Amino acid sequence: MCMPEDQGRGEPSRTMDLPSDLKHLFLKWLEDDCIVQIQLGSKRALQLTRAMENLKRTDEAIDNVNKLKTVRYIGPKITEFLNKKLLKYCNDNGYRVPDWCKTAETTTSSRKPATQKVAKPSTSTGLTGALPGGRSKGRRKYVPAKNSSAYAILISLLVNDSAQTGVQKSTVIAVASKYCERSFTTNPATGQFYSAWNSIKTLMNHELVVESTTKRPALYYLTDEGKLLATTLVQEMPEHQRPQIDGNDEDYDARQSTPAAYFASCGYQEWSDFTIKMIIDNREIRSQTERDFFQNKMSDANVPIEIRPLPVGDVLWVARSEAGEEVVLDTIVERKRLDDLVASIQDGRFLEQKSRLKETKLKNIIYITEEFTSTNLGQMAGAVQTSLSMIMTNFQFRLHRTKDADATCKFLSILHRSVCNRFQNKPIICINAMKLDDNSLPAFQDSLMKFRKEMDKDGCYIYINYSIFHSIFGKSSLVSLKETYIKMLMTTKGVSLDKAIQIQRHYPTPQSLIKAFRESKDPKLLSQHFKQEIITHKKVTAILSEKIFQTWGI
Repeated sequence: MCMPEDQGRGEPSRTMDLPSDLKHLFLKWLEDDCIVQIQLGSKRALQLTRAMENLKRTDEAIDNVNKLKTVRYIGPKITEFLNKKLLKYCNDNGYRVPDWCKTAETTTSSRKPATQKVAKPSTSTGLTGALPGGRSKGRRKYVPAKNSSAYAILISLLVNDSAQTGVQKSTVIAVASKYCERSFTTNPATGQFYSAWNSIKTLMNHELVVESTTKRPALYYLTDEGKLLATTLVQEMPEHQRPQIDGNDEDYDARQSTPAAYFASCGYQEWSDFTIKMIIDNREIRSQTERDFFQNKMSDANVPIEIRPLPVGDVLWVARSEAGEEVVLDTIVERKRLDDLVASIQDGRFLEQKSRLKETKLKNIIYITEEFTSTNLGQMAGAVQTSLSMIMTNFQFRLHRTKDADATCKFLSILHRSVCNRFQNKPIICINAMKLDDNSLPAFQDSLMKFRKEMDKDGCYIYINYSIFHSIFGKSSLVSLKETYIKMLMTTKGVSLDKAIQIQRHYPTPQSLIKAFRESKDPKLLSQHFKQEIITHKKVTAILSEKIFQTWGI
């Protein structure tokens, strides 16, 4: 084999050109550097991970380092790093160095002296001066307006996570809502598709906040620059409005954000003496002529019960202290007769009821279905079977089937004894009653789940006061039927939020949409109805109409 002349002298050949797509090389170098940063415990690893994820999703061939600038999370520093790696790769493996690679290296080196210039002192605000460590930027720094959503998020992150270990979205919102004039919750029914939380993207683009997606739910924390800005914003507040942070924020006491400290502020108490009682919803009847059927059956079985309206479910258990306070235990039952189940599937109540049950986050959610001999399922047999499968798979409820109401009562009496035995000689911890709204509810539920994990290790059970349970899951405080209907439409692949709202406007209720499909018997009904729609992303095509018909028209 004939070797190039320069290889004979021991020098690498420069006659080969680089591949047309360098993406695989860039990904390898980013991955190697990411591993090093993880071992060093550097937060740069998060940015490298995000850069790799976005680069993998890029369909376009990357034949030039400059094209990397269009990839999200790849900035000048990463581009410079990859350019140096590529230059070394060419020298080590005998590839011709591209002109753009030399240009990038020259440009980078020519920019270095500029970074050593001292920033001019700013007279407008103390937030636009040079950063610690001698760094400075030529452009004016981003400073959010007071009481804006970005301003509130920065303050919240400083209060909740001054140690920069990361906090969840719900925890950020709980504090940020106090310092923001806008709401952190969306309301599609009124056309409010964006909330104050969207400002988190602005903070991330300005490298003030970093999102960690290695765990779910995602964690957010301040960068060093973000922490400096947030600290300055707090210092500019009037003293009576400043959030409480112990002394120097470098010595921030992280225990203030622990679930135990959260509930210590509102109060909780340990119960060792209590009685357990079954609560049955007052709308739970066998028939119009036998309204007291369940009450009588449970009394015959020596089960202490009470009839009252329940915000969710048909049967649940409460523990009552000697002082008369009540907490909701971890078992809830939903009872459905097959004919009622069919009706709930047809009018759209099925998914709404199941979603409300899942939102309770109770450990034992039991779904009882009663056979009903006179029920003719007909064409709904397949839908019923699918719904029962969803109960066990999607919602992960326990499904129990009984032949009639008598069998249901026997099962409930056995379940009552099981609940009593489980709590025998075991203390429970009751979270005191408090007022909750849409902004404080996510933080409360998040802290409750963490608190339960902490205390369960000691064999204690943590439950919330019945009044809290009723206020959280009462139908008046949950989403409206309109919002639920829109979410149900969006479960069909291809139905965006805009399309779902358009359909809901013309067919206000699930029943009206089902009726329209059944009367027309035309799977392409929606495409004909919206063919005059001018806005493209709100149009419903014939194929999409057929998909919706398969769910709502059969």
